[in-house]
Amino acid sequence: MSSTSKSPRLSRGLRLINLFLNLDLIMPVSVYIIDTGHADYLIYRTAPGVSHLSALADQKLGCIVMSVGMFIAYR
Repeated sequence: MSSTSKSPRLSRGLRLINLFLNLDLIMPVSVYIIDTGHADYLIYRTAPGVSHLSALADQKLGCIVMSVGMFIAYR
């Protein structure tokens, strides 16, 4: 691929709209995982703990890391 064929950058406003629309697709899952009162996935309930976190806290931390990672990736 040649370095001379660059696509035009979106304006700042369009990039923000694009970010919002892309994050909006994962938002319902993120809200559900953070708001739930129990560990949903069997692996969280049955796996031996590797830290002092409970299965639910580990699941919520994973959701936060996933959401922040997506935000950084789309930034």
